[in-house]
Amino acid sequence: MESAPGKLYLPDIIVGYSSGENEILSVPFRKSRLINFDKYTEDFFRNRTFEMPENSLIYIDAGMSQAVLLANLLFEDHTTTLSSFKKILKIRDILSFRMNINLHRYSDEQHRLIVEHIQGEIEKLKKCATCYYEQPERSDEEGSGTRSLVLDFYVNDVTRTLFRKYFKSAFNFFRFFQVLYELNNYFIPEKLKQDVYTSKGVYTEGKLPEGSPEQNIFYFLDFFILKETGANTPPKPLLLKELSDGEHQFIHSMCVCLMLRDQRSLLLLDEPETHFNPEWRSKFIQMLNRSLQVCGNVNLQQDVIIYHI
Repeated sequence: MESAPGKLYLPDIIVGYSSGENEILSVPFRKSRLINFDKYTEDFFRNRTFEMPENSLIYIDAGMSQAVLLANLLFEDHTTTLSSFKKILKIRDILSFRMNINLHRYSDEQHRLIVEHIQGEIEKLKKCATCYYEQPERSDEEGSGTRSLVLDFYVNDVTRTLFRKYFKSAFNFFRFFQVLYELNNYFIPEKLKQDVYTSKGVYTEGKLPEGSPEQNIFYFLDFFILKETGANTPPKPLLLKELSDGEHQFIHSMCVCLMLRDQRSLLLLDEPETHFNPEWRSKFIQMLNRSLQVCGNVNLQQDVIIYHI
């Protein structure tokens, strides 16, 4: 089906990010995640081929930010576009990470795996992994069992070559994670989803439960980066969660802009510099412009709106 002519004047991707709990900004994005999961399920049972996520609204929360950083560190040039990471954050590289995919099933007569519709993409992950294995089925409180797929990645030049071969770009790789995070909504009851769909208020986060590691389809484990901690000491492996709020904020803001530089996109960044120190705050736009220029960005259809009061 041919796209409507009006779409030529609209962004393909709209990304929202807030440094705090900005429910006004996040509401449409949270609703769209639920809608997209329903669309995924509909396509799955109608045997439609999965090609890419259809959701053009992406909200960068704590979980999604890990995928943003990973996509950049695997695909971008560390000597040019990521030079600010070394200069400002002292991040040298990603060392290793683990992904866990729970093989939950739909509660219908067929009991098919929820991730069956994206099995082709999961096979690509296996080809990039250093090693992977399936944990045996374990029983939950209701007596039903769930297996899980665990993939370990030790990152080197070969790892990067494989990711670039099978996923092509940081943006394509990130879009796959978008699907995985949306699948985490599978356990939310239909009645609760309808309450969120029809809500006219600005609060939805409290209405949507957060899944546990056992409930979620996907989550990261042991995400290690190499970071300089002193002038005369070698880079130290640190868990991503050990970074400060300001460092996380810098990563979110810069990585999203870099990843979408070639896309027709609208970025809505609500106070992205809140936790920056004074030096970072004064140089944020300068650093962003420099990173986009060194990668040859000439996309004039990209807008960045930074809201600050």
